[in-house]
Amino acid sequence: MDQEFKNELRDKVSEEKSGLSVEDGKHVLLSCSNCKMDLIDIWITTPEAKIKFKMRAGCAFCGDTSFSQVIEGGFHLGITENTKISEINTLDDEDVQSGEVDASYMIMTVDGRKIK
Repeated sequence: MDQEFKNELRDKVSEEKSGLSVEDGKHVLLSCSNCKMDLIDIWITTPEAKIKFKMRAGCAFCGDTSFSQVIEGGFHLGITENTKISEINTLDDEDVQSGEVDASYMIMTVDGRKIK
């Protein structure tokens, strides 16, 4: 993803994020497609924002991933009872290249029960 696009996306999100609260949207829980462990809690805080993201999470427990989920609107990422976020990678996949989504992310998790 080039810097100009990142700046445009940041500006788009900044313009849209007034009065954020989880009551404005909903939660989307990404769970592992293999072991079913809850990995990431996505809070959609501005559902009216005209942006689309594709999200997927890597499982720290079995090494598999969640299924991809398209998120529409502004969001915040949350951890679950058992996981923490270790890194977020931007992907340049065909959905981004075709304009289907504004950005695509892979969120890597770690076993949060081992981290104090």
